[in-house]
Formats: sequence, structure tokens, C-alpha cells
Amino acid sequence: MGIDDITEKASDAGIDKAGDAVDQKTGGGHSEKIETTEKTVDEKIGG
Repeated sequence: MGIDDITEKASDAGIDKAGDAVDQKTGGGHSEKIETTEKTVDEKIGG
């Protein structure tokens, strides 16, 4: 496992944690949009 793998896992965890926090704050009313945004952000960061 290289540094790129570790960085990717860390960014994925951060994105998921942020998405979960927003989902919780919005009462789950925007779950689909949050998931889409998480995926988009991951693609931008992960390259």
C-alpha cells in the first residue's frame, strides 16, 4: 500500500464523514443530493 492509497482512503473517509454530518443536520431530506455531491467531490479530488 503506497502513499497514494493512504491519501485516497483518508480523503474518502473525510468526504463520507462530511456527507454524513450534512445528512444528519438536514434530517435525511437531501440524502440523494448529498450522495451525488460526495461522488463528484471524490472524483475531483481523486483525479
